[in-house]
Amino acid sequence: MRKTSKTEIKNAYDNARFDIDSLMNLMETELAKPQDNPNWGQVGDMRHVRHELLELVSHLTGRSVATLREALEELREDTALDNETQNA
Repeated sequence: MRKTSKTEIKNAYDNARFDIDSLMNLMETELAKPQDNPNWGQVGDMRHVRHELLELVSHLTGRSVATLREALEELREDTALDNETQNA
């Protein structure tokens, strides 16, 4: 069996990282498109993407999905408070 060199490992990592960055940029572009009148199908799509992202971030960070959900809820609450303060 052939031994993998550190260069091959680094190249494989860099290629995977580049692909992830590219996919995230594409996702940001898609999310930036306005959805003035979303339908329930689009809501379902967003919820599915959110579920998959929670799983991915959990895998990358070692945090539980429940912990990430709690953090998202806190961020939503903080953002709502910030918006209320700015609009007052």
